[in-house]
Amino acid sequence: MLWVEGIACDKLEVREDKQPLAFDTSYVNGGCQLKQKEPSKQPHSVLSLRNKDTGTDFWQLPMDRSKPWLMEWTDRMWRRDSVDLEGTEAELQSQSLEQAAPEVQIDLLMARAVVFHRLGQIHDGIRVFSRVIENSRQHGFDSIAYDAATLQWYMLERAGMLEEAWLTLQAVKPLIQDGLSGKEVGWDFDAGYLSMLMERAQDADQYFRRCLAGAERLDLSFYLRYALPYHANVLLSLDRFDDAWLTQQRAMAQLDKLSGCPKSELQLLLANNLLQFVQDDSRASLVEGCDLKQSLFLLTSARELKQKCTNDVGQVLASLAEIMISENRFKDASSYLDEADRAVDVIYRDTLRSLELRAKIAFSEGHPAISQYYFERMERILSEVRPDQGGLTKCKVAIGLWEASLLQGNNDLELAKQTQRCVDAEIVSPFFRRLFTKRITAARRNLR
Repeated sequence: MLWVEGIACDKLEVREDKQPLAFDTSYVNGGCQLKQKEPSKQPHSVLSLRNKDTGTDFWQLPMDRSKPWLMEWTDRMWRRDSVDLEGTEAELQSQSLEQAAPEVQIDLLMARAVVFHRLGQIHDGIRVFSRVIENSRQHGFDSIAYDAATLQWYMLERAGMLEEAWLTLQAVKPLIQDGLSGKEVGWDFDAGYLSMLMERAQDADQYFRRCLAGAERLDLSFYLRYALPYHANVLLSLDRFDDAWLTQQRAMAQLDKLSGCPKSELQLLLANNLLQFVQDDSRASLVEGCDLKQSLFLLTSARELKQKCTNDVGQVLASLAEIMISENRFKDASSYLDEADRAVDVIYRDTLRSLELRAKIAFSEGHPAISQYYFERMERILSEVRPDQGGLTKCKVAIGLWEASLLQGNNDLELAKQTQRCVDAEIVSPFFRRLFTKRITAARRNLR
C-alpha cells in the first residue's frame, strides 16, 4: 500500500526493477492511494514510484524476500495457545544453542521475548526485547528492531515506566522509512497513546490527528478503530466537548464492521468515554445517546464477547462498577470490583482505579475513614510507581482525602492547599480542572 500526496493517480506508475506493476488506485484524502494487486515473488527487487509526465523516479525502496522462513519461531509463539506457552522459553534457549546464523538467533530471541510478553512477565520481557533491538540493529534488521521496540515500550508502560517507554519510542523513530507508511502511522498512534497516558493532551491531539489522516490514506482500519476513541478522550480532556462527541460518533460507526474481541475492545473504550462525557451533565443531557444507559449497553455486550475469547474482563467489570456507583447500587458495585480484582493481567492502573471506586463507595455510604484508607493506598502506589507523574490521579487522591477529612470534622489545611493547586496551577487538563473546581466549591459550601 502506498499513498502519494497531491498527484493524480493517472500520473503515477509503480515499478519493480524498472518494470510496471499492477496496482489498484483511488484518490483519497488529497492524494493517490495505490494497492498492489498481487504480491511480488522476486527474492530481491527495488520498488520505485515514477512520475509519468517527467519520466523520473522520485521514491525507491529495496525489497528482500530471500528468507521467507525468517521469524518463523516468533510467528509460532504468537500463534500458540496461551496454555501451551509455559516451558517454551527453555525450548527456545535449547534451539538457540544449535543455531549459528545471526538472523535465526534474533528470531529465537524475539520468540522468547514474545513468550514473556504473552505470559505477562513484564521485566523479563523488557530485558529480552532490549537484546533483540541491539542484535537486530547490529546485523541490519531495522524492521525487526522496530517491531521489538513497539512491544517493549508497551511492556514498559504496563510497568508504569512511562518516561522509559517514551524514550524507547523516540529511539526507534529514525528506523522508519522516509515517506508515509504503516509504521509511521503506527508510530503516531503509539506516541498519541503514550502522550495521553502521560497527560500531555495537546501533544496527544496532534499525534492522533496525524495517525488518523495517515490511516485513512493507507486504509489502515486497525488504527482508525482505536485512534478514534482515544482521540475523543483527549479532545474531551481539553474541554472540547462537541469535537470529542463527533469523534466518538465516528468511532461508534466502526462497531458494525467488527465482531468478537476486536468489537469488545472498541465497546469498552467507547463506554469508558461515555463515563467521562456524562460527568459534564449540563452538556451531556443535551446530546442523545450520551448517557449511562448507552454505556451500560456497550459494557454488557463487551463482557459477553470478551468471555468467548479471553479471560481478561477486569476493565469491563470495573466500568460496570462505576455505573453502579452512579446509580447508588453500592453492593453491586462492590461485587463487580471484587470480581475485577481477581481478573488476569491486572496492572497498577487497574489497581488504582479499583481503589478509587472503593473510596467513592465508602464515602457515599458515610464511611469517610474507610474512604481515606483507600485514597492513602492510592497515594502509596503512586509514590512507588509514578513519583514524578500522574497529576490527574494525584489530584483525585488529594481531593478525596480532603473531602474525607471534612466529613470527619477535620479541615486539613495542607490538603486544602493541594486541592486548590490542582485547579490553579494547571496540573490537570481543562475538563478535569473545571470538574474539580465545581467539586471543591461544593465541599466548601458545605463547610459553612
